[in-house]
Amino acid sequence: MIGDWLLYIALPMYVYQMTHSILATSAMFTAEIIPPILLASVAGVFVDRWNRKYIMIITNILLALALLPLLLVKSPQLIWIAYVAAFVSSTISQFFMPPRVRCCQRWSTKSIWQPPIRSLAQ
Repeated sequence: MIGDWLLYIALPMYVYQMTHSILATSAMFTAEIIPPILLASVAGVFVDRWNRKYIMIITNILLALALLPLLLVKSPQLIWIAYVAAFVSSTISQFFMPPRVRCCQRWSTKSIWQPPIRSLAQ
């Protein structure tokens, strides 16, 4: 999760460093934000029907493969690779988020959360 946020911030910074263009930087933010807007609810429906464990494994592998082309971006002429990689990784992440949330809910037991919730109610 921390890596996702670091990538979300680092890619636009890298694009700005390479191009010195605010338009190119905002296009990177747009490439990262469009998939969650369009696919978040749709991905949740599919993920609820599939095996969460396998979805998490497959999406992690696909995310790693989707981010590998970023190693090729060494000049402003190849910056389009970063846009594609950001869009694809953000799209794949939409299928990873719902099972991760469900697994975290299952791992946390009631005994851990009951005392803090009771203290807030008082």
